[in-house]
Amino acid sequence: MADKYDNFANENLLADKSAESVNITGNKTVTAIEKLTLSPDHGAGAVYRLFKVGADMIPVSLEVLTEGVAGASSCDIGIYEEGIGGKALNAKVFADGLSLAEAAGVEKPLNGLKSLTLENVGKEIWNLAGDKRSNRATGYDICVTANAAATAEGTAVFKATFVQG
Repeated sequence: MADKYDNFANENLLADKSAESVNITGNKTVTAIEKLTLSPDHGAGAVYRLFKVGADMIPVSLEVLTEGVAGASSCDIGIYEEGIGGKALNAKVFADGLSLAEAAGVEKPLNGLKSLTLENVGKEIWNLAGDKRSNRATGYDICVTANAAATAEGTAVFKATFVQG
């Protein structure tokens, strides 16, 4: 009978090299919660800056709760340069076309990372933003962009968890 396969999943450990602690033993997590009011006055294309995050943070989850915001049927969640007026770096990396128009509560939240590909899972924010590693001292804003304007005022709550990379 052949021996069962028994080895490390991490390629670096498999090659007897050191590996990032986040991939082996875990690391510090940060959770941020933001309540957002969407308004028809803001219009289509409105950018809502939810969280400021460090370049070396890795997104783990992003739950979205909403009471059902009329008209807000297409929103993107992604990474922007820091500060009001900062340009979009990867505006749809986390969610492309997420609808906030139907209610989603604590029991069944929307997935704000629905567009994060398997290839991008575990990557740090600087990498997802398309930046160079030399810019990792930079911070970023995680933003919601309303592709469709709300037709009535409504509320959504965003709960994000990141791990230190």
